[in-house]
Amino acid sequence: MLEPVPDWLSSQSSIVHLRHRLDRGGVVPFVGAGISMALGYPSWRQLVERLREQVPAPSNTSISRQGIPSDPQIAVDYLRLVLGEEGYFNALRATFDLDEDRKSQIQTSPLFAALQKLPCLVWLTTNYDLALEYALRRPRVGVNSHSWSDEAEIN
Repeated sequence: MLEPVPDWLSSQSSIVHLRHRLDRGGVVPFVGAGISMALGYPSWRQLVERLREQVPAPSNTSISRQGIPSDPQIAVDYLRLVLGEEGYFNALRATFDLDEDRKSQIQTSPLFAALQKLPCLVWLTTNYDLALEYALRRPRVGVNSHSWSDEAEIN
């Protein structure tokens, strides 16, 4: 269970301002990999390593850690080119499967329950998994999910 926010923290002007913005729907949460790692999904660096391991030999040996971009998100895009679309998406499906155990963890998680209560219409994430989308689904309300590269969808 989430602990209540202490009075000394909840009375700070920045927190009061944030609550006011939340109440008016003026906040767009940005949720990162930390929320999904609790479900057993990899961090960005772990994802890069898993994708690198999917590169067939002998190319795998020629792609040393020094040859991969240091920014994990750029590294994933680089490895997508190396793996090809089919290999890349097969690796993502295997890595980010939303199985029944993870769905159950989401349904009983105090963190996801707290996120569900936020009055936000738009959420941002760089995550590849579907945990956040699954948690935010409400009866009769669809969740539209778009990749950062879906420019026509997000403009």
